Amino acid sequence: MGAPGQNDTQLVRVKEGDPLGQIWGPIQIGVNPDGTPRLQDLSGDGSYCNCNDDRTVIGNGLPKFLIGWNNTIRYKNFDLNLFFRGAFGHDLINSYRGFYENLESTTVGNWNVVKTKYYNPDITKAQFNSSHVEDASFVKLDNATLGYNFPVKASGIRNIRAFISGQNLFVITGYTGVDPEVRYFDVNDSDNGGRPGSPDPLSPGIERRSTYFTTRIITVGINIGL
Repeated sequence: MGAPGQNDTQLVRVKEGDPLGQIWGPIQIGVNPDGTPRLQDLSGDGSYCNCNDDRTVIGNGLPKFLIGWNNTIRYKNFDLNLFFRGAFGHDLINSYRGFYENLESTTVGNWNVVKTKYYNPDITKAQFNSSHVEDASFVKLDNATLGYNFPVKASGIRNIRAFISGQNLFVITGYTGVDPEVRYFDVNDSDNGGRPGSPDPLSPGIERRSTYFTTRIITVGINIGL
């Protein structure tokens, strides 16, 4: 998971004979009186231990299927092109919530607590668990372009087309992190002195805190054919 305080926290398990993409960790079942997450005793020995006996598969970072749909509609002098894209069945570790959706001053620092629909003010300790793994299925409108072709009678000009185009226009998802895109590999800068590390394809499904919001771009233009 990384610093502060979670450098020894495992997130992914790779095991011979099992599927790739397994997210690995403890299951939260409540909150302890001291504000720490109450984690399930999976081994049955009477108490939770910070060990693999009490960890299990809590998600998978690889999607079950992907879709893409491109369509162009023409009506008289108008044309509309739409490209939708989606991914379904993958999970993401929401690192923002794993570090900042609690009241632990040593982690939050500036007290800008993340408050998603999962926020529980009784939790005062940052500790990764199953509650930070979310279904990240989504549908996005990647691109939409509306054009109009003007009737042309001037000599030397074949066509004039005005258009407005938008990229990254909207996303439909229940994921509360920055971006529900599939993470096919992981780069953990915190383990490399803040410098970019090497991409690890065996560790999918982790949204790191370095993720930034996707920019929405609107373009207006005119094409003139001579």
